[in-house]
Amino acid sequence: MSKQPNLGRGLDGLLPADFDNSVLLDSGERVQQIKLTQIHPNADQPRKRFDDSALRELADSIMQHGVLQPIIVSTSSDPGPYEIIAGERRWR
Repeated sequence: MSKQPNLGRGLDGLLPADFDNSVLLDSGERVQQIKLTQIHPNADQPRKRFDDSALRELADSIMQHGVLQPIIVSTSSDPGPYEIIAGERRWR
């Protein structure tokens, strides 16, 4: 089996270099990098237990292939500036 050259490169591996990603965003949304210390989990997250072995497996996959889909956050006032909307397992 040959290695897929774009695997682990996220959207950069799938989209051409001249792709205008602004078409993917709704008004007021943007893609940015933020510090992990500014992110907190959503208190309304239905999943309360996270399997340690599954998290280790996910961490190994991220180390090998990179993050294939970034987490989604929203602004929040308490206890920090950003709250996780989707991707808490990747954040952990």
